[in-house]
Amino acid sequence: MRSVVASGVVGLALLALTVVVLTPTQTPPSAPVAAAPPAPTATLVATVRATATAVPPATQVPTLVLMPTLAPEPVAPVAALPDGKTLFQRKGCIGCHSVNAAGLKSEVNAGPELSALAQIAPLRRPGMPADAYVRESIRLPQAFRVPGFSASSLEMPTLPVSDAELDALVTFLLSDHR
Repeated sequence: MRSVVASGVVGLALLALTVVVLTPTQTPPSAPVAAAPPAPTATLVATVRATATAVPPATQVPTLVLMPTLAPEPVAPVAALPDGKTLFQRKGCIGCHSVNAAGLKSEVNAGPELSALAQIAPLRRPGMPADAYVRESIRLPQAFRVPGFSASSLEMPTLPVSDAELDALVTFLLSDHR
């Protein structure tokens, strides 16, 4: 079996065609013979089948069968992540923490105020870089308890954040909020 693939832009077309050339002794297949590879444009796939039969080649008349198949769906662009300030609010950090310099005020103030985190974080855990400390504080909040926030205080929950969200939060928290 030989397959020939010719790509081309097909605007808003919803169908691609599979072209199958059959000899008189063959019947059309019930399913498409070849599937178009995923691509941002529709692809036309032509499949040619040849079979050996007892009929001499000069008397064989090929039959052309057009079979509609679904074209690959266009790939949607990846949505941009919200910025760290927005994530700070959406993920619930603002429930306990304030970043007053960025205009974010917690109603509860159960956790440390984070406006000066860029200056404080390098001193919290000697030998640990500021960004590593903030990452650990978000992913493993019980790994280090800030002095002044005793065990009787509310414990910071482990929040579900993706790696990209974590990056955005760390960048925001360690930025100059002036």
